[in-house]
Amino acid sequence: MLEAFPHIGPLVHQGKVRRVLVFNRFYGLFYVVENRGLILHALLDLRQDPESVMRRLRGI
Repeated sequence: MLEAFPHIGPLVHQGKVRRVLVFNRFYGLFYVVENRGLILHALLDLRQDPESVMRRLRGI
């Protein structure tokens, strides 16, 4: 689905990182759309503290 519609996920971090929900919405797949394709950065459990999720994304 992401290959066909790469911009389907909403922007959630710094105006470039997108997220789609997977596995019964307990996990988020975080990715960036670039000219060369999709760059997958993290698959995170969203049931944890939101601040720890943002800490993980800071290096992107």
